[in-house]
Amino acid sequence: MSDLFSVNSRVKLKDGVSPEFYGGFARTGNEGVVRAQKVDEYGYPHIFVEWDKNHWAYNGAPDLWTWQDHFELIGKEKDMADDKESQLAKLFSEFIEKAESIKNDSDKTKEVSKSDSSTREFSDIIEQAGEALFDLDAFYLIGVEKVDGKVQPKIYAASKDVESSLYAQLQIANVAAAIQEKVISELIVYEQDFREK
Repeated sequence: MSDLFSVNSRVKLKDGVSPEFYGGFARTGNEGVVRAQKVDEYGYPHIFVEWDKNHWAYNGAPDLWTWQDHFELIGKEKDMADDKESQLAKLFSEFIEKAESIKNDSDKTKEVSKSDSSTREFSDIIEQAGEALFDLDAFYLIGVEKVDGKVQPKIYAASKDVESSLYAQLQIANVAAAIQEKVISELIVYEQDFREK
């Protein structure tokens, strides 16, 4: 059994570890920080990895408990704020700045078309969400952006502690299950309507 990586050590996913093991998200080169550690009943070391959301290889993988042997130790934490409050504050300020930019752009338009109305509604919701985020202990912001005709996912996440992060991930799992059920139900109804025609 290898020694446990210390908390706040920076780690990198080793070559040869299958991305499928991490739900298709993680890839060789992903870096993160060890936030907690434990040894399982069989003596294997596990670590809780908080992925570096600003690292070039990050593509939306959720923070998680995993096997320490999948990672190599590359040193103490760097490029990630020790102070979780300041990390949240930075994300909040960027979020609010973007919301205000969208609102200002929509307020410049005097004629109210359907498109302008949707833009205003969109910016109002962003403003409300931004205000709510300040009181949260953890959040995942999931969206899409169209770039050159392709839809790309955008995921922003922050938490004040590991427990809050895990609860947020649990909520995402519940929402994802509900959405999947709704999509399947709609597909069944669509197929039945199609057959009847």
